[in-house]
Amino acid sequence: DIDITLHDPAAPVLAATGTDPLNCGEDGSISFTLTNVPDGTYDIEYATGTFTGVAVTGGSATVVAPAGFYENLNITLGACTSVEDVDITITPVDAPTLAAAGTNPVNCGDDGSIAFTMTNVPDGIYDIVYATGTFTAVAVTGGTATVIAPAGFYENLSITLGLCTSVEDVD
Repeated sequence: DIDITLHDPAAPVLAATGTDPLNCGEDGSISFTLTNVPDGTYDIEYATGTFTGVAVTGGSATVVAPAGFYENLNITLGACTSVEDVDITITPVDAPTLAAAGTNPVNCGDDGSIAFTMTNVPDGIYDIVYATGTFTAVAVTGGTATVIAPAGFYENLSITLGLCTSVEDVD
């Protein structure tokens, strides 16, 4: 009498961790931890798309992911699909905003000033650009900054962080 037992291969297991982008306009990433998935190249699917050609090494992989919601991430090996309900959200860094208010010079020949109010701009030193020049090394604290400016027209004032420039047409 000969007895034999056949065992199903273990189903793939997928876990994921999302990393938001560091700067405005950049992509984030998703790191995968995979169990029962041999080294190789695979597709990882989600509700609205697929990450193709994902290289798995030692049970891990990472993909670049634009901001968005990745619902029901899964991997399929043969006829087995991971069954975990893995959802990841990659949250974008908000674009900077810039508003400005000018103060005229008090006396003829004196300089005036421009007070800036910003959102999504961390404290630090930045350049504020306008159509015909740049205010350099502007110190931003608590979303505000002030520069000394000679009388004149300052058109299209903007500030840039990472890959994003404020979109308001500030004059």
